[in-house]
Amino acid sequence: MQQRCGWADRNELVMNYHDSEWGVPVYEDQLLFELLSLEVFQAGLTWSLILSRRSALKKGLANFDIDQLAGFSIADTQLLLTDPAMIRNRRKIENVVHNARQWQQQQLGEVSPAEQLWALQRQQPLGLEKARNNLAKYTFIKQTTALFYEWGIKGVGPKTITSFLQAAGFINDHEDNCYRQKEIYLSVHTTGRI
Repeated sequence: MQQRCGWADRNELVMNYHDSEWGVPVYEDQLLFELLSLEVFQAGLTWSLILSRRSALKKGLANFDIDQLAGFSIADTQLLLTDPAMIRNRRKIENVVHNARQWQQQQLGEVSPAEQLWALQRQQPLGLEKARNNLAKYTFIKQTTALFYEWGIKGVGPKTITSFLQAAGFINDHEDNCYRQKEIYLSVHTTGRI
C-alpha cells in the first residue's frame, strides 16, 4: 500500500483529491481561479465539505468561468443564497464574484495572472521539490499575498494563500513519506516545466 500525507486518509473524496490533484502544478488561469475560489469557500470549513459541494459550487458559479462570474449581478448572488446545495455564505459568494472581476482585469495585461504567479515562484529557490527552505517558502507566500492584495483579491490571507499555493503545485508540500511528493517532483523535472 502506498503511503499518503496524513490528512489524505479522512475519506475517499479527500484521498482521490490528494492522489490526483493536490500539489500538481497548474499553469492555466481558469483552473487557478477555481482553486483560489474553493480556498475562499474553505476558510473556516473542512476540505471534505468543500469537495463534497464542489459540483454544486461549480454549477451555481458558472463552472468558475471567470468571464461569466465577472458578469454576475446582485440578483444572481441572491439566487445562490436560496440553493440548499450551495455553501450559502453571502460574503464568500460575493468575494468570489468580486475576485473574478479582479482576475479578469489582470488578464487584460500583457502577462496573465498564471504567468505572474509562476514568475514570482521562480524568484525563490523552491524548485518544486519538497519546500525545505522555509525562508524562501514564507517569502514566496508573503510576496503572493501582497500581489493578491495589489490585484484587489478578497477573502484571502496568508493561510488561505498558502493552501492555494500548495493545492496549485507552486509549493510541493507533500509529506516526506508520501508517494506523491516524489511523483510530482519527477514529473516536473521530466517535463522541464516549472
